[in-house]
Amino acid sequence: MTFRHTSADYTIVGAGVLGMSLAFYLAKQGKKVALLEKNEPGKEASWSGAGILPAARLDSAFDVMDKLRGYSHEQYPVWAKELEELTGIDVGYRQTGGIFLGRTPSEGAALKGEFLELQERRIEIEPLTWQELIKKEPLLGQAVSENDLSFAYFLPGMAQVRNPYFLRALSMACEKLGVEVITHCTVTDFHKEKERVLSIETTRGRLPVGQLCIAAGAWSGGLLKQLGVSNCIGPIRGQILLFHRKKAPFQTILCEGDHYLVSRDDGYVLVGSTLEDVGFDKSTTQEGRKVLLQFAQSLLPSLKEGDILKQWSGLRPHTLDAQPYLGKVFGFENVFSCSGHFRSGLHLAPACAAAIGELMSGNSSPFELAPFSPSRLGKLKI
Repeated sequence: MTFRHTSADYTIVGAGVLGMSLAFYLAKQGKKVALLEKNEPGKEASWSGAGILPAARLDSAFDVMDKLRGYSHEQYPVWAKELEELTGIDVGYRQTGGIFLGRTPSEGAALKGEFLELQERRIEIEPLTWQELIKKEPLLGQAVSENDLSFAYFLPGMAQVRNPYFLRALSMACEKLGVEVITHCTVTDFHKEKERVLSIETTRGRLPVGQLCIAAGAWSGGLLKQLGVSNCIGPIRGQILLFHRKKAPFQTILCEGDHYLVSRDDGYVLVGSTLEDVGFDKSTTQEGRKVLLQFAQSLLPSLKEGDILKQWSGLRPHTLDAQPYLGKVFGFENVFSCSGHFRSGLHLAPACAAAIGELMSGNSSPFELAPFSPSRLGKLKI
């Protein structure tokens, strides 16, 4: 059976933040785009996170990854305004700044190294004494004594976006711009001829393709293997807790090690996250809940188990060398990869949309993507 939707010249598999951002980028240029999603748009890893946007600068970038971060950092307020004008949705973009805490000697030493590196990259950063820390976030005075603090710093440029709102706005914007959003559509096979994929087999029928991008998050690894492309994309589960206060307890994003607290304007607070190599298992656990609750209570002692409103998890697409697979897939004229971003998919979405969007359109990418080329996959030991 041939799928009835055959007008698209650009087909994107995966409607997470990267797939939808790419569709949005292409559709704004008048391209005919089909966006395939096995469930509903924006309901996997993109939705599951906390919407943290690290500080970055494009004009002082050291390498390509820095440039991707810097470009995205500049584009986020632009995209937020554009999406609100197009959809009426405030995506919650706020430059709140972020505080990084080290309460053990090892944490403090790691933060000092990060501090020097960020200074070299000319990113605005401030070391914090205990007195300065408490002045910025008075509630921390109830949890962190002067003797507890090994090192801390403040990143004024750190921002957040309310990721469920951002994803909803992206989905609505894509539809308004004419993107064919095809939900509950799982890719089962690829029909190839020489160096081109001519069509894809899905649970809703066969779909002809022109240019094809794999942007299916942790599931991209399996799709690339179906194309005969060796890769090491795999899922890492992250669990998050949600609770609520009458007003936001903290104004800044608080980070310590792999964990964080993110306060929203309306008093909702996210506590994350775990790092668990458990395959494609999205269940939540009592152990994950315990770890995250203990961390949250260490900064907000008044928090109780009963204050937790919800617990959920998402599967981030991890790679062995901690780099995304971004660019044309070796051996194919019309297949591209935008996958493997781990914790950075949301942050890098505007830059990756521009990078892959231009390549799929037959233009040069605005970024040198050789370090992220999928052709490197066969060189990794799996």
